Amino acid sequence: MNEEDKRMMAILQNGNTGEHYNTIGPAVFLSDNEWELAARVGRVRNEMMNKMNLSSTNRNLPDKENMEIMTVAAEIAVAKYLNVYFEYRLPLVAGSCDMKLNDGRGVDVKFATYLNGKLIVPMSKRNSCSVYVLAINNDGSSMFNIAGWATADELFNDTNIVEMYGKKKYVLHQMQLSHINQLKQ
Repeated sequence: MNEEDKRMMAILQNGNTGEHYNTIGPAVFLSDNEWELAARVGRVRNEMMNKMNLSSTNRNLPDKENMEIMTVAAEIAVAKYLNVYFEYRLPLVAGSCDMKLNDGRGVDVKFATYLNGKLIVPMSKRNSCSVYVLAINNDGSSMFNIAGWATADELFNDTNIVEMYGKKKYVLHQMQLSHINQLKQ
């Protein structure tokens, strides 16, 4: 199926104009213990980032701690789906990946709160990992949808650079991502 066919299918399935189509992938549900781990790691990460004066893509939001918890929960959901170990690095290590696949490739998980969310990666993260995955949770529930993934080569292309809030970022729409099952080992 070519890109235009995929876009038209998304329009028909989602009843939208196609301008902001979405292709939500498989759902992963976190257990109570996984939520507790996400909450603990997210709180510590948020505290460390505040103390170290570090910025994050989500740092300008009013509830930074909750956003950090949701980000960690998304990382856990992706690790669970891929059946790999979730690496929660504390203290924080700049440029590190969230997990490693069995073949050694590093994975960075990006989190969105909109069903039509995009894979957005800051310029500073260029080539820090081999694979970038988009996970979505729009309601704060224990369910995360894994929208897809892209390799560093696919993502870090000049045609994918978009200026957002005065900063340049790499952006891929969900329709440009590969299905997560292609990454699953």
